[in-house]
Amino acid sequence: MRALTVAPGGIRLHHAYRGGLLQHILSVVGLASRLTEHYPRLDHDLLVAGAILHDIGKIEELTATRRLGYSTRGQLVGHVALGLEILERHSAGLEDSPLPLKSVLQHLIVSHHGEVEKGALREPMVAEAVVLHALDELDARLEQLWRVIDQTPPGDEWTAYVPSLRRQLYCASTNTAAAHQEDGKEGAA
Repeated sequence: MRALTVAPGGIRLHHAYRGGLLQHILSVVGLASRLTEHYPRLDHDLLVAGAILHDIGKIEELTATRRLGYSTRGQLVGHVALGLEILERHSAGLEDSPLPLKSVLQHLIVSHHGEVEKGALREPMVAEAVVLHALDELDARLEQLWRVIDQTPPGDEWTAYVPSLRRQLYCASTNTAAAHQEDGKEGAA
């Protein structure tokens, strides 16, 4: 549990700070819960389990001691394989499930990157895996986007070019929305 509370969500791209992994997981869990209200055909419990487990291997892949980095096993094996190992260590009793629950949970872990070219071992093949990939991507990209915008000097309309996003970001619309939010808070006070 302690490892989960301090692990970063990444080294450079998203949630790259101590506790970032837990923040990312909780965000994806919240999104998953809201989405299953809108789409009741989705299996809520399965999607939430996938949200919790999809990046769980990062607790062994990444380190957050003095600076963020990779463990040796993390560098050699990666968080997807480590996540499968963690699931294996803690999955006693799943074999007797009427559905192939363990296999579906494994699939959620191995497919959460969406495409083989982006690190998925398999592309999503069940509805919950498709949704998990989309929610993971959405949460990661928004955190990265807002961090870049927040680091842009006040008054600048555009960020510097962001190689991982392959674009610059327009700041004025985000800054305007943030200003409107702040105005609403002041009016309510």
